[in-house]
Amino acid sequence: MALTKITGQVINDTTGLVVGVTTVGGGISATDGFFSGIVTAVGDASFSGNVSVGGTLTYEDVTNIDAVGIITARSDVLVGSGITLSPDGDVFFTGIITGNGSGLTNLATDLVNDTTPQLGGNLDNNGKNITFGDSAGSTDDRLTFGAGTDLSIYHDNSNSRSRIEHSTDNALQILQGGNAGMLIQNQNSYNIEIKTNAKDAIKCVANGAVEIYHDNDKKFMTQSDGVRVEDGGKLYLQNDSENAASHIYNSESSGESNLIFNTYDGSSSADRWQISKDGHFLPQANNSYDIGESSYRVRNIYTADLHCSNKGSSNDVDGTWGDYTIQEGESDLFLINNRNGKKYKFNLTEVS
Repeated sequence: MALTKITGQVINDTTGLVVGVTTVGGGISATDGFFSGIVTAVGDASFSGNVSVGGTLTYEDVTNIDAVGIITARSDVLVGSGITLSPDGDVFFTGIITGNGSGLTNLATDLVNDTTPQLGGNLDNNGKNITFGDSAGSTDDRLTFGAGTDLSIYHDNSNSRSRIEHSTDNALQILQGGNAGMLIQNQNSYNIEIKTNAKDAIKCVANGAVEIYHDNDKKFMTQSDGVRVEDGGKLYLQNDSENAASHIYNSESSGESNLIFNTYDGSSSADRWQISKDGHFLPQANNSYDIGESSYRVRNIYTADLHCSNKGSSNDVDGTWGDYTIQEGESDLFLINNRNGKKYKFNLTEVS
């Protein structure tokens, strides 16, 4: 196609190149074209071959770049001041990436240098562990909870202890099914309380007793000189067959103490002996229990007066019953019939 309506200098006689500003009203068709100045195209420009730019390609007021093939760059690709694409595959962002991130894979996120990392959902540990080192202070290697770091879980290597530390005076609760399964109460006096279903189970009083409860009822506690069973409770003693029917208890309701020994004979348990509040050793059934037996006799019985009575039964000689007291004199033994008041003296024969 011929050049039409050409204005300005076209050909430099020395170099043979087009110099200056050239305005072409029609089209230009050439095998090779060299321009040292500015080329302005009002309409579209089409290139069937490669376009080589030795300097900077500057474009303004461009809405879109439509590339059918691959765009390659030998150095970085800069998008404004916020995004840099480097030749080795790194992408640098100074702003915020928005979207659900479903198309991003193989991301090596730097959480070390991020001082305020956030989660948008649940943290899946992918079958791995979350590990902590030994804590050397209140701000390292700890799992903390609460706005004021009220609860910390950590390992204290200096004392070789794993700790759950509750920093406030309120209760540390361990819940089961949403209910208060266990309550550890750290009060101002450093008392510790463990509750089950909001009922007392164990209390550790500061500088004092340890109390054990059954269904909110105190049963056992320590004291400065020993331990005690509370409120008329029974101390059960279990044997090797896991039978715990035998027990010891105080039978008085208040103010006094009778110590009762109860045993189990294989079918039922019963009170056998009592040490009374007055110090007497009393059987709990009349004419039923022995002290010693034929194979296990008591060696000596040290007593003052000896009272003998089979009241409520009868003897094997005449079928009657009696009630006697044997008393000691300086040289004689005396027998008193408590039924009729008569007194007798034993006839003693001296042998040595």
